[in-house]
Amino acid sequence: MRDKKERSLAPLTCALLAVIGYSLLVGPILVSRGPGWFLHVGRHDTYVPTFKQIRRILGPDAVVAGDFSHDGREFWVLAQDPLLLEPQRDIALLDRPVYRAARIAYPAAAAPWGLLGKKGLLVGLLITNLIVIAFGAYFSCLLALHVRAPPMASVFFVASPVVALAMLLDLSDAMSLAALVASVYLFIRGRIGWAAAAGVVAVLAKQPALLPMIALALSTPLVPRLRRFLYVAIPTAALILWMVYAILRLGSSGSSVVEFTLPFFGYIHAVPGWLQHRLWSDAAVGLGLLPAAGVVIFRWWRKRTPVMIAALPFALIVPFLSYPVIFTAINSLRAFGPAITFFGIDWLEGRGRSLTSEEPPEQPVAVPEYHHAQR
Repeated sequence: MRDKKERSLAPLTCALLAVIGYSLLVGPILVSRGPGWFLHVGRHDTYVPTFKQIRRILGPDAVVAGDFSHDGREFWVLAQDPLLLEPQRDIALLDRPVYRAARIAYPAAAAPWGLLGKKGLLVGLLITNLIVIAFGAYFSCLLALHVRAPPMASVFFVASPVVALAMLLDLSDAMSLAALVASVYLFIRGRIGWAAAAGVVAVLAKQPALLPMIALALSTPLVPRLRRFLYVAIPTAALILWMVYAILRLGSSGSSVVEFTLPFFGYIHAVPGWLQHRLWSDAAVGLGLLPAAGVVIFRWWRKRTPVMIAALPFALIVPFLSYPVIFTAINSLRAFGPAITFFGIDWLEGRGRSLTSEEPPEQPVAVPEYHHAQR
C-alpha cells in the first residue's frame, strides 16, 4: 500500500520539483534583468520595428541580450495577436509570418496574460512555460513509471536542453515536448483519443512532433488500424486547418521551411563557418549530433520499444538538418533534444517499479510490453 501511494505521488513530486528548480533559475534573472531579457532581442536585430516596439514598451533602458535576436521575439509578437486579426502588423514584425504562425500553441496559451498589458505578457510567457514544464515533468514521470523506470527518469525531460532553452529564450519547444511525452504515454496506455488531443498541442507548438506519432502508429500493428489512423490524422488535420487559416490571413509569403536540406549539405556549409569564426563549441555540438544519432538508432534497432520508437525520428533527421540549424549549438540542441528525453527514459527502463504492476490500465495497453528484440 505504501509503495502504491508513493507511486501515485511521484508524478506530482516531479512536477513540483521541476517548477521550484526553474523558478530558482529564472527568478534572479527576472529580478536583475527584467522579463524583456528572455526575448533575447539583439543589437543588430534585422526586424527593427520589433526592436523599437520593445524599447517603447520597456523603456530606453530595456535589456538587449546579445548581438542577434532569437525566436522568443516572434512568439511575443504572436501572443499579442494569436488569431492573426492584425495581419499587416504581424507581417511587418515577423521574419517568416506563416512559418512562425504555424507554431501557435505556445503564444496562444500565453495570450491571456496580455490582459495585464504588454509587460504582463512578457512575464506571462515565462509563467506559461513554467506550467508547461510542470505538466511535462508529470507525464514524463508517468511514462517512466509505466516502463518500470524510476521516477528520477523524468529528469531527462526537466533537464533537457530543449526545456532549458525554451525557458530561457521564451520558446515553444518545452510545450511541444511536454505534449509529445504525454501523447506517447497515453498512446501506450491505449487512450488514443487523449493521446491524439495531446498530439494536437505538440504539433501546433512545433511541427516535427508529428514524426514520432507517425512512427508509433506504423510500429504498433496490434492496435486497430482505425485507431492508429485517427491518432495521426487528428493532429495532422488540426495543423493543416490552422496553416490554411494562417495563409488566408497572412498570405503565402514567409511560409518557407529552411530547416531541412539534402543529406549532410548543412554540415558541408557549416564546417567552413566554424573554422573561419573559430566557433568550437558550436562545432562540437553540431558534429556531436552524428554519433549521438547513431547511438539512438542502434538502441532502437536492438530494443524496438515504443519509447525508442518516439526517439528515432529525431535521430533520423540529423543528416537533413540545414546550415541555420547545424551552425549554432542552440538550434542543434533544439532539433535533437527530444531524442535525449526518450532515450534517457528508455535507458532507465526496468530499474524501477511499474505504475501498472499492481493495477492494470483501464484500457488494454496499446503496445506489447517491453520485449527486447535482439537483431
